[in-house]
Amino acid sequence: QEERLSAPASAEPEAKKGPAAREMTPPPAIIAPAPTDDTGPDSAAELYRQSFSHYAAGRFARGVDGFQDFLRQYPEHEYTGHAEYWLGECFYSQQRYEEAVAAYKRAVENHPKGSKAPDALLKMSEALKQLGQTQHADAALQALSSRYPESRAAHSLNRN
Repeated sequence: QEERLSAPASAEPEAKKGPAAREMTPPPAIIAPAPTDDTGPDSAAELYRQSFSHYAAGRFARGVDGFQDFLRQYPEHEYTGHAEYWLGECFYSQQRYEEAVAAYKRAVENHPKGSKAPDALLKMSEALKQLGQTQHADAALQALSSRYPESRAAHSLNRN
C-alpha cells in the first residue's frame, strides 16, 4: 500500500490501463505437440485411409505424398500392394505416366498374388499407351490375360 501511495500520480493511469493493454496483446502462440512415433497398425491404416481419401477427392498430389509416406513407413504392411496401385493411380491422374508405370510395376512384381496386381497390369498398359509404348502396353495386356485369366481386369478386356 505504501508503494501505491508514494508512486507518482502519472503511474496511476498506467495501472488502470494495464488490464486493457493486456487484452490487446495477442495470446502466446499455441504450439502443437510433436507427433508421436506410433507405428502400430492403427496408424498405418489411418495413413492409408487418409491417402486414399485424398485420391478419391481429386487431391492427387496429397495422395502421392501420403502413399509414398505409407510405403516408406510400412514397407511390409498388408496394404503395401494396394498403396503401390493407388500411388500409380495418383500419378496417372496427374499425367505422370512414367511414374505411374513404375508404381504399377512394383505392385505387380512385389505383390503378384495381391488383389490389385491384375488391375495394375491393366492400368500399366494404359499408361504405356499414353507414353507411345504400344508394344510394352500389349505385353502388359498379354501378361494380364495369361497370369490372371479369371480376374475382373482380364474379363474387361474381352468386353472391349
